[in-house]
Amino acid sequence: MTLPKWFVVLSGIYGVVSFGLLLCFFLRGNPLPFPDRGNRIFVCPDEKAQHVTVEVFKRLGIAPRFRLDSPLVKRAILWDGTIINVTDPRLLAEMGNPGGGPSVVVDDPLKRADEIATFLRENGFDTAVLQGEQHGAPAGTLAFVSSSAFHNWVLVLRKHITQMGPMPPAWE
Repeated sequence: MTLPKWFVVLSGIYGVVSFGLLLCFFLRGNPLPFPDRGNRIFVCPDEKAQHVTVEVFKRLGIAPRFRLDSPLVKRAILWDGTIINVTDPRLLAEMGNPGGGPSVVVDDPLKRADEIATFLRENGFDTAVLQGEQHGAPAGTLAFVSSSAFHNWVLVLRKHITQMGPMPPAWE
């Protein structure tokens, strides 16, 4: 009995792709954008501090994955989802000068930000919502919630990474 050539070719392709993904998982972490569980974001004062901070994480075994820059924010995204930002001082001032904060994936960032802001206000906290497109993000993909309930951080609500625009360049 002989196997059809198409079956042998497809099996070979499947084996090579499977081996490649397995290798990526073991050597570099998950190469796919799934699952996207959000991030932890930290702010550095300037690009030199950002590069040194990224190098510190690299020496601790958490390598940089890629850059995701916008006009007002320079982002270094590490393989574990940590983001090291250099943020324009004007944008930081609008958000209350946070040192960072969590990023949470949601379907509709602005709607959810408004819901969270309403909840915080109902509980007696000053709260503001900022839209990401005001600061260079694609429309409807990003919203920030700053509140007196958060000490030195801001809540970032965003769409899934696959809906945030084209694939960014690799970290240099």
